[in-house]
Amino acid sequence: FKILFLFSLISSIIRTNSLYFARIIQSKPGLLWNVDLGFTLSHSQNVLQYGSLKNSLTMSGMSEAYHIGPSYIYGILSSYFKLGVDILSLFLLPTIFFCAFIFASKMIVNTFLNNKKYVLLISSFICFTPGLFLGEPNLRTILNSSLIIKNFAYNLPFQFSTMQNSMFAGSAILCIFYFLISSFKKNIYLIFSTS
Repeated sequence: FKILFLFSLISSIIRTNSLYFARIIQSKPGLLWNVDLGFTLSHSQNVLQYGSLKNSLTMSGMSEAYHIGPSYIYGILSSYFKLGVDILSLFLLPTIFFCAFIFASKMIVNTFLNNKKYVLLISSFICFTPGLFLGEPNLRTILNSSLIIKNFAYNLPFQFSTMQNSMFAGSAILCIFYFLISSFKKNIYLIFSTS
């Protein structure tokens, strides 16, 4: 079960970073999986260059708040550590968010089950299908047999790596939930800072 968990964790981390590697291998720095990543990179570059989103095309004149949380983190860290926004937003931080998500879920399952084999088996399953816990599919989708193959074989393995906000928020929510169930009094500061 340990080998299964390590294999699923490593393969999921590679999948999480697939866009970063695809951009390098194909020599296409403009390659994006979806529009959301374009917003993230654009916002991050604005934060890096100007310190805010006042000069952002998508932010000028409107109060659009989509992708701002992670974008501020990428832009600020990029200015301090002198790393490119690409490596931070497509490689390093998604890896950290994904690992926090998996290990928090592993600790939650361990708290409830306290059986090493089941914890590793369930955690391995979560590595392959984290989208189950961040959004679609809902119960109606799972019960519809024609959509099961599409959702489980295609959408879920790739969904979380293209929606960085979901993974960012999901890792924070799972960490808070673990802090709450393990010991509210001991973890009050951690709960507050993670929130």
